[in-house]
Amino acid sequence: MSSSDAECCYYVGIGSMMNPNSMALRDLFPVESWPCRCEGFVRRFWGKMGMAEIFEEENGEFHAVLHKMTLENMQRLDKMESGYIRKDVVCVLNDGRRIVGSGYQFDRSKLSVNAARPPSERYVDIMVQGMQHFGCD
Repeated sequence: MSSSDAECCYYVGIGSMMNPNSMALRDLFPVESWPCRCEGFVRRFWGKMGMAEIFEEENGEFHAVLHKMTLENMQRLDKMESGYIRKDVVCVLNDGRRIVGSGYQFDRSKLSVNAARPPSERYVDIMVQGMQHFGCD
């Protein structure tokens, strides 16, 4: 697939979306993906199921996977992630490039449980496999 930069955007995978198998199961296929470090946010596990979200925090940082996505794939993802709102996140790639990507934070008005919850062991395994696949720290 060849897509120009004008037809693409950047998405920060923070949970199961760091795993290429999870993305393929949702019919999402990034143009390209890189390990990254995200600045100004932390990854939290929140809500009824302990799902991942980003949360703004001064001096916060976490490791994730930055995906270059077609606009069509990003629109599909937005529909799937309807309980979240998009936030701009500065991502630093291993080569030092800084790219602003979209990360998702829970929309507090749509949560049935507004509290920290640990992720399931299965969810952690899916995240770790994805991070290993892409070479994240």
